[in-house]
Amino acid sequence: MSPHDQKDTKSFLHSPASLKLSVAELLRKRREELGKDLKNVEAATNVRTKYLERIEVGDYEHLPDDVYTLGYIKSYADYLGFETTPVVNMYKKERASFNQAHGQSLLVQKASRLGLKPIGKKGFAFTSKSLLILFASLVFVLIVAYFGWQIA
Repeated sequence: MSPHDQKDTKSFLHSPASLKLSVAELLRKRREELGKDLKNVEAATNVRTKYLERIEVGDYEHLPDDVYTLGYIKSYADYLGFETTPVVNMYKKERASFNQAHGQSLLVQKASRLGLKPIGKKGFAFTSKSLLILFASLVFVLIVAYFGWQIA
């Protein structure tokens, strides 16, 4: 493919800004236009089929963190001949509205799986200060127990 042909495939005709589709619809329709199946896309982009399927149906809840998903979408859009920046921007807008509609519940679920607590929640945390106090208390108890054993 010559550089001129490659530029044509990334032209405005295939730019997502010219279409009123979601990222999922846009990518799926373009893949179908090109006659590619998801196994071809997986082989070319190194993005697993299960993630491609989730991207194509807009299943944001079951996609990995945005850092990974943005890379997957960028690779997929590039493979399909789109300019990647507009597609990524569309995804970011859709993802933001999805998170807003779901009340950030996905972020809270992920944080709770990692053992993170929201700021302002009371709870014990192991900090260097708390570990030092714990160690000093243990040493004190051992010294008192030793002297009690010596006296007896």
